[in-house]
Amino acid sequence: MSQRLRSDSAADSVVTSALSAVFRALPMSREHDSTPSVSATGTFITTTEAVVTVPPHATFAVQDLRTYAGMLDALFPWSAPAPSSDSPSRLMAARASAWLQRLQATRAFDRDGREHVSLAQIAFRAGQDTLARTILDTRLSTLGMKTEERSFTLAFAVALFADSTQDTARLVRNFPVALSYTQRLLALPSAGYRTRSDSTNVRERQIHAMTTLLSAALASRRPEFFLAQLREFLVQAARPRFRHGSQSDLVRQFPYIDIAMALMTVPSGQAMIDTLNTRLAALGYTQLSQDRVALSFIGTPAPPVLAHAWLNTPDSIYAPTPRTHPFDDGIIRVVAFGDAESDMLPALNRVHQRFAHDGTGNVQVVFVTESQGHVGSALVTPAEEVAWLKTLYATRWRATMPIALWAGEKVAHPFGWHQPIPSPVPATYPLGPPQGVCIIVDGHGIVRAFQALHSRAEEAALIELVTTLRAAQP
Repeated sequence: MSQRLRSDSAADSVVTSALSAVFRALPMSREHDSTPSVSATGTFITTTEAVVTVPPHATFAVQDLRTYAGMLDALFPWSAPAPSSDSPSRLMAARASAWLQRLQATRAFDRDGREHVSLAQIAFRAGQDTLARTILDTRLSTLGMKTEERSFTLAFAVALFADSTQDTARLVRNFPVALSYTQRLLALPSAGYRTRSDSTNVRERQIHAMTTLLSAALASRRPEFFLAQLREFLVQAARPRFRHGSQSDLVRQFPYIDIAMALMTVPSGQAMIDTLNTRLAALGYTQLSQDRVALSFIGTPAPPVLAHAWLNTPDSIYAPTPRTHPFDDGIIRVVAFGDAESDMLPALNRVHQRFAHDGTGNVQVVFVTESQGHVGSALVTPAEEVAWLKTLYATRWRATMPIALWAGEKVAHPFGWHQPIPSPVPATYPLGPPQGVCIIVDGHGIVRAFQALHSRAEEAALIELVTTLRAAQP
């Protein structure tokens, strides 16, 4: 028995040591205000308690940075209050820099092959753009006529330097670099490869590079970048290599609404949209009719919003008869649809607070939602659910913006249960309504723009859009 106990104790010791190694390899949340160490990453303890260190290499480091990015996302979700001094990007750059130092100490830069691509990614994450470009150019100089491998490296370079998550100033600096790599990628031949898959890989990488560059041009907020790239995009889309049947592979997922809305902000934008419609139709763009329905919503009166209670307003008490509030009272409104679990709520509340405290009172966020007919597993009346939701929004989300809450009476379902009458409002908005997208309505009740709200960058874009509209409004 004593031998068995000693054996179990030894096994527990091994497990404890192994778990300790795992936790040593991961930066804890308490370390998020300082540069985390990478020295223990790749160190493991075997069943005999021997310490084994995996030789560091760039591919391993890239995977570690991806894991660390996930940890930062958990520590600093976009919907949470903004971190001081841009902590997530600062911490990621610090960890990438630590990996560069560790890899340089092991002569990882002297190795050949695709590891150079991973090294370039680490350098870029460390904020060393010039070093990343040098590494990629060195790699390309050694490839000679290996066209398929050249396409892989060039496509990776485009994706790296056209990454839309960069801050705007850095993206503007790197856009010409991404453009130069794209031009070299497009210059590769469309035939003469060893296998059909090689040929397909090159074509797919060219397509992905073009769409990535277009998205970067849009995110750069530089009209000259955007318009020049849009023209080139359409020229390339008409080439035989990018066409499949009656529709271009390059425009199959064309972001029409985003592009058209961007065009509306430049001189002669509507004429450009008309030209774009004609060009896309000639290329067989099948989504055009559906997207134009959403776009045509801009410039029209916003449909009224009906609600049984308007929380955070003097009209917050439930009433069986729904009522509407005017959208033409001189106040600019940001209208968003969702439910009580929407991850947009913290961001919407921040935007509302941003304008509520500037003393003008002419901007307001309105969150449109509806009841479910129950609270947890308890069935409740509409009035009871409204009272519960009012407390939920106030305590959990600390929401101060107006919330238009539809709470319909329950009706019998064909399969025997009862559920609330759904709100008629969503059907009156395009695409039924757009989830995760804000609708900006001017003081005259006219829809002026859409703006997605899934990140801090889009939150900033929404604030800028409303600020611009307010300055233009008499």
